[in-house]
Amino acid sequence: MEQKRLLLVDDEPGIRLTLGTILQRRGYQVTVAGTVAEALSAMQEETFDVLVSDLNVGAPYDGFTIASAMRRLHPKVATVMITGYPAFEDALESIRQQVDDYVLKPADVDDLVNKIETKLEERRQYRPGQQKRAVQVVEDNRDHIIKRWLTTVQADSELQTVTISKGERKGHLPKFLDALTAQVEQYQPAVGRAAMDAAVLHGEHRLRLGYSIPLIVREARILAAVIFEVLQEYLLEIKISRLIPDIVALSNSINAQLEKSIQAYMSAGPGPMKAQRISN
Repeated sequence: MEQKRLLLVDDEPGIRLTLGTILQRRGYQVTVAGTVAEALSAMQEETFDVLVSDLNVGAPYDGFTIASAMRRLHPKVATVMITGYPAFEDALESIRQQVDDYVLKPADVDDLVNKIETKLEERRQYRPGQQKRAVQVVEDNRDHIIKRWLTTVQADSELQTVTISKGERKGHLPKFLDALTAQVEQYQPAVGRAAMDAAVLHGEHRLRLGYSIPLIVREARILAAVIFEVLQEYLLEIKISRLIPDIVALSNSINAQLEKSIQAYMSAGPGPMKAQRISN
């Protein structure tokens, strides 16, 4: 059985020695690195199946830099982060965009190996024929995107200044998102009628709820960020040849719908209010 090639990154020599030896005994071909520079050099010179990195290599969250670089160079690598912070959940959501899983220090080797093998098995079962366009991934995860967006928006200190229910907050977002994906999927360069109607309803709805234009913009930016986070999580399922064009189209469509929403917002408001919003 061919050994899986594993890059172990930790700035503590003792951990590199002990954990590296244990992982070798578990059947991995281990390369060790003690700094970000050493890790980057190793991943450019060799091909790896697994990355195991300390979260804080030299400086806080430098492990994320390593994972990000590995993901770009070798997208199919299974990545596991090791951290000494039990309150890691605060940073987990952002780090998950590049990392498959994490373990807490002192690392339980059985747990670590199980997580590595699980991710490697997922990659073995993966079939290239299952690849989709990025816009299809957004469609498939529509409800998850809305839920994640709603959670982020509800926790945002600026958006919390508008006190409304979750249903009111969500408003016309489902229609907004459906129109967005339909437009991109059909290769429409301009905002279609359905997208325009959804954007107008969104702007008018936000006006009635007491939003300012900056808050509408903030919500749209959060939506874009959530969409791109989800695409990152499903990167292995996406057709790389269509990834950049779809991302550009999604971004352009969000901006176009945002502009239409703001126009509707300003048109629906009373004259003095519109003048005040423009000056702000």
